[in-house]
Amino acid sequence: MDQFECINVADAHQKLLEKEAVLVDIRDPQSFAWDMRCRLSI
Repeated sequence: MDQFECINVADAHQKLLEKEAVLVDIRDPQSFAWDMRCRLSI
């Protein structure tokens, strides 16, 4: 299972730039599912 942590905006921005994080819309359950399908297809 994926690990989730609380980070500040500056850290989140840096992780997104370095492709170490994925932005997921928690209001849309398909957002995370779509991301996982993309990761599995790579």
